[in-house]
Amino acid sequence: MSRIEDIRVEKKEWDNLKTALGEHPPVKQIDKNKYAGNSLYVPIGYIQAKLDQIFLTWDWTIDKQEFVAGNCVVTGTLICHTMSGKMIKRSGIGVSEVKVEPNGLVVKKAMEKGYPKSDAQALKNASQKLGNIFGRNLNRKFKWGHIEGTDLVDKIFGDE
Repeated sequence: MSRIEDIRVEKKEWDNLKTALGEHPPVKQIDKNKYAGNSLYVPIGYIQAKLDQIFLTWDWTIDKQEFVAGNCVVTGTLICHTMSGKMIKRSGIGVSEVKVEPNGLVVKKAMEKGYPKSDAQALKNASQKLGNIFGRNLNRKFKWGHIEGTDLVDKIFGDE
């Protein structure tokens, strides 16, 4: 395959990827968070299944876990590999409040629940940065998808 053919294949894959990431999640996969003013969200199980479906492989790495002002805080990096082996990297952060007794002591097992919740929120946060399919625009007043005509790949490779 020539370099021009390689570029065309890569461009087609990129266009397909943008289309998949630009879709909105199915209504049946969207939940409301009653603890956050009924804001909408996509459950972590759906996000993980979609990552499996869209990408060849993906990996989630926790970069940092810390306890700050009564909260479990997790930051991490999501690395996704496309079918052609290209890498997409996004970072995310998740925070979960830890229950504390009136005497200031942390409630038993609160940390055991707090860090996994923060980890899931951080992965969801990183995934949302990939596109609408992961819930990026669920709570925004405007609904942006892929904006035609502003594609950097088209500008670089042209329409051959």
